[in-house]
Amino acid sequence: MALTDVPVSIAMRHKLLYNRPAPPEELSRIGDLYKEKGLLHDALEFYRVAKDKSKLDLLVAEAAREADLVLYLNACKGLGREPAREELEAVKASALRLGKESVARTVELLSLSKDKK
Repeated sequence: MALTDVPVSIAMRHKLLYNRPAPPEELSRIGDLYKEKGLLHDALEFYRVAKDKSKLDLLVAEAAREADLVLYLNACKGLGREPAREELEAVKASALRLGKESVARTVELLSLSKDKK
């Protein structure tokens, strides 16, 4: 695989991630290639398997800026932690700024369920 290529076939991805996992450094590098192409959810998968906490932290921040709640929640899961209230508020603020009202409402529902715990 060339350095600028990303594994597009499911078989290649599974081989790199699960069957015969590539070294963490290579997985992070592949995650970077996906991120450069704007494929953040794909990058997340490689960073998560590589256990690259610094790159996962960057995705948390990116997801909050872009109001991508699914990416945010999955990046938190990859970090092994619960979503933080202040980060959820940042996702909500970005959602309102970007006109993503359904994301803002979903964040409110998540916040309410956290308050009940």
